[in-house]
Amino acid sequence: MSTADKVLLSAAHVAIFIYGFRLQKNDQELSNINEIGFSIYCSRGAALCLAFDMALIMLPMCRKLLSYVSRMLAFFNIGHGTVSEGSNSSTTYYHKYLAYHILAFTTIHVLGHCLNFYRLSQLGRGSAMSYHLSTWAGVTGYWMLLLLGIMSVTAHRRIRKTNYEVFWYTHHLAILVVVFFAFHGYGCFVKTNDGQCRGYGSWRYVVLASAIYLVERILRMLESHRTIMLTSATAHPGRAIELNFKQPSLQYRPGQHIYLNIPRLSKYEWHPFTITSSPIEQCVSLGIRQDGDWTGQLGQLLGHGRDHRRLEQAEPVLDRSLFPLIRIDGPYGGPKEDVLGFDHAVLIGTGNGITTFSGILRHIW
Repeated sequence: MSTADKVLLSAAHVAIFIYGFRLQKNDQELSNINEIGFSIYCSRGAALCLAFDMALIMLPMCRKLLSYVSRMLAFFNIGHGTVSEGSNSSTTYYHKYLAYHILAFTTIHVLGHCLNFYRLSQLGRGSAMSYHLSTWAGVTGYWMLLLLGIMSVTAHRRIRKTNYEVFWYTHHLAILVVVFFAFHGYGCFVKTNDGQCRGYGSWRYVVLASAIYLVERILRMLESHRTIMLTSATAHPGRAIELNFKQPSLQYRPGQHIYLNIPRLSKYEWHPFTITSSPIEQCVSLGIRQDGDWTGQLGQLLGHGRDHRRLEQAEPVLDRSLFPLIRIDGPYGGPKEDVLGFDHAVLIGTGNGITTFSGILRHIW
């Protein structure tokens, strides 16, 4: 994620906050509730920012959608290389960046409403505690706070690395967050001067984005449910493992990657790996280094775990009964595959990073 992207997103948040702030302040039909003052303006501005972030945060995870957009732009020769085709690192960074904004504006929104409820009690319009615990806005708000708190804690890097399935399950609490968010404004907390309920319509964008993501997930699930048998596996020096399999229906380009799932290790854990083979080869190859728990378990499964003797040369896994069934999702790509469109290119990689360019080099060689 470039500095320009960060500046653009930050500027968009500032503009949306100011717009919501002024929209609430200048709405004559809400003059009664606007007696609360500054805090009600801030809570409205933060609410619009949250709607903006909640609508966008799922889109970077729509890998197939990004892949389609990337191919369309490439077809019309527009923005060549500017849209990452499901690149794991870049899309995840956008997702995290928006998540941090959600936490920030949630804090502003909650603090604003705490002041709002206190001011209403001072104005003789009910107790602050009743607004917190007896109104639809208050109850759904606290549920969303609880769910977002759980998701934030379990999304920490240490938990993702040590117990991925906890992260995976709790992150799907986002479904409930979207449901509560959609109905959060319909508890009639905000009323016009003549007593009519005012429900803000920004939830529609969140529901639309959620529907797009749901369709994306269903399509990916349908396409990746089939299991594939490995044709060979090889252990390399440096605790690296090479997996080979045949999948004629897999159409990929040099430099792309796929998501790999091994049900014997984890039913729901998917990891991205660069395709190290060339599209003209019969087998698809993946280069995997035993850096984390999941890759370490894979090495152990194939008889070449971290406690195995140090290898000086490549050693094939001869016992085919050790080969696990795999599932794949993809392929997806990134800017690195654009090198094939240039007459001259310089590829720089170190350590395990050289696998990124292996497929490209094998294709042009």
